[in-house]
Amino acid sequence: MKALPSSAQALSRLLHKYPRVLFGLQRWWLRVGYEILDFTVATRVIRRPEWLRGYSKRLPSEFAPRLAPDKASDEMIAARIISSHRQIKLREQRADVPSLQGSMWGTFLQEEYAALRRLVEQADSGGLARYLSTIFRSEAVNGYTFGSKFDTFPHRWWYLPVGIELSVVTLAESVGILRAECPEQGQIACWRNEHTEERLIEQLESFFSMRIEAPRTGDARGILFGGRFLTLETCSQIHTAHRMRDAINREVGASVELNIVEIGGGYGGLCYWMHRLLGRESIATSSSTCRRST
Repeated sequence: MKALPSSAQALSRLLHKYPRVLFGLQRWWLRVGYEILDFTVATRVIRRPEWLRGYSKRLPSEFAPRLAPDKASDEMIAARIISSHRQIKLREQRADVPSLQGSMWGTFLQEEYAALRRLVEQADSGGLARYLSTIFRSEAVNGYTFGSKFDTFPHRWWYLPVGIELSVVTLAESVGILRAECPEQGQIACWRNEHTEERLIEQLESFFSMRIEAPRTGDARGILFGGRFLTLETCSQIHTAHRMRDAINREVGASVELNIVEIGGGYGGLCYWMHRLLGRESIATSSSTCRRST
């Protein structure tokens, strides 16, 4: 039985090297029906399955080149994390790590967060800095983003650039820059007939009055779209922050002092874009808390 998964992984690695073949097979596969996409895991990345039948380029964008880590920033953040952990230990009685049985948090701490937790508890600032430099390719962010989810079957990573391009189009649709696509009413993924990547990004940045580009930290996977580095979560976080800003201004006013606490702040992506949209000078942020003042 071990031969089957081993063969599947070998085929996945081969397809990862030849995306043109992968998407040719995918288009043929779609003739069977969209439901079978669940088997290929494409629906976990691409919210409109029809884009795999008619996406806007013959091949998806390639991933942006990896950058050398910013050692100084990683070391500074590592030192802050270790310092915060020490302060918590001084204030609170240290509890044992919860068991795997019956504890979701215990499972995370002993599996996905095990390496990160060990480095923090050992106060290994150098090791923690190195871990943080590639944290977006690790199991520590699984659940917030894709981390290491597809490493066993790497051909699935090629769905990510398609999903990122789709996320940009979806954001542009939501603010009226592009028409809302409907597979029953016209060609799918045809936005390039009227726009370039650069023009679309320019219009989005004009609408939001800010530069739209994800931070190049933690070795996140992303593409260069119109000269901007974007990840799969970038546009959805901007859309959420935009709606939150509108709701805040509508309900309490733009000049009212406001504290926002995000419970389960993840790695701080939404808070980052709230910071950008509400104004740098008026907000102090952390991964789980945003503050807006007058």
